[in-house]
Amino acid sequence: MKVFTDFHHSALLRSLVLLFEYRLGAKVYRPIGTEWHENGFWKVYNHPATVQQYLTLAQGYRPIDGTPPLNQFVDGLTEYEDDVYYCTDPESESYNKAITLEKFKSMKFDIIIASIPAHIEPFKKLIELYQPQAKLVFQVGNAWDFNAMGVQNVLSSTKPVETKPEQNVVFYHQEFDLKTFYPSVPPGNRRIHSFVNILQSQGLADFLRLEELLPDFQLRSYGAGNRDGIKNGVKEVAAGMREADWVFHVKPGGDGYGHVIHNAFACGRPVITRKSYYKDRLAGDLMIDGETCFDLDVHDVETVAKLIRTASDYKNAPLLKQMSERAYEKFKEVVDFDREEKEIREWLKKLK
Repeated sequence: MKVFTDFHHSALLRSLVLLFEYRLGAKVYRPIGTEWHENGFWKVYNHPATVQQYLTLAQGYRPIDGTPPLNQFVDGLTEYEDDVYYCTDPESESYNKAITLEKFKSMKFDIIIASIPAHIEPFKKLIELYQPQAKLVFQVGNAWDFNAMGVQNVLSSTKPVETKPEQNVVFYHQEFDLKTFYPSVPPGNRRIHSFVNILQSQGLADFLRLEELLPDFQLRSYGAGNRDGIKNGVKEVAAGMREADWVFHVKPGGDGYGHVIHNAFACGRPVITRKSYYKDRLAGDLMIDGETCFDLDVHDVETVAKLIRTASDYKNAPLLKQMSERAYEKFKEVVDFDREEKEIREWLKKLK
């Protein structure tokens, strides 16, 4: 089985590789070369710098925002397919396979995946022109109303909703490496780490207020646009989570799926959050105030600061360790990649 997918999010692409290649034995390819954009088949964001960032073949190109380049070729592989570009995945320390539009035309695909609404119609055109045997799949990672988008096959990593009888839909969690994100006992060092890119508005206000109320704790905000720099790759992110007692994650609007929030629970880290942002979101199933998280919608920041201090005092209450264990238990209750693989295999048999 050959699968072609667009590419706008590194963790999503990696999850599709883990699913289709590692679990289902397929081969996954994504686009490279600016002709995808020039011919109207790439619509992530219509800005010259973004087009170059995601599609350029130029090995000297560096994104203007300082993030790692996305199309650096891998050296040292023993087997190559002709006219396929093997690109490093700076997040997972792996690689993915990329093809030009001309190479795409010469191959035969079973599945074409659009992961943003803007690619649904262009990918229907791709199938009509070059891959009439292929089935279109819409991968949903945000709270989009896919029932109204003219798609029949839906692979959705969002909170389950009612679907149309004529649609072929499966709900799942985007997979990540559980050998990288694994639980550990909190170190008891009174550290609180955030990994929300561009921490702002309510999230930034809550973070700074907690820092003010907990002067003997160390609060760090990692990620693009944040004061403490970037953790490069999933190994650094996972290590950064386990180096702290708590993960702060206040993100207005929440996530459709949310790799970071799921990563934190997989590491057994209780979270400081606002659960209202995760109403009707997958990650909301992980959050139980006082057990796996402290909810700033239930308690004011001053109360949460007191709760954190009490939970961090091992002499009086081993609550932090208990919350850590409960966070990981809840992750295992909610997320089962093996079970979901079986459900996806059944869904694949019904592609339309």
